[in-house]
Amino acid sequence: MQEWIMYYDGACKLCITARKWIGKLDFFKVVTWIPYQGLQEPPDGLSWNDLHSAAYIYVKPTGTW
Repeated sequence: MQEWIMYYDGACKLCITARKWIGKLDFFKVVTWIPYQGLQEPPDGLSWNDLHSAAYIYVKPTGTW
């Protein structure tokens, strides 16, 4: 089964609301939500600027964004 890791802005009200509603539809709990503010460094292939301007989903095990 695929696992999705969603990096989002934990200070953004729109992002927080989207997490709440999408989370309710994630019946199989395949999405892990991570606010980028809690990271020590950006994920491979992304910069802090990327994370500040958009949300990103990393798909395991394919390794795609």
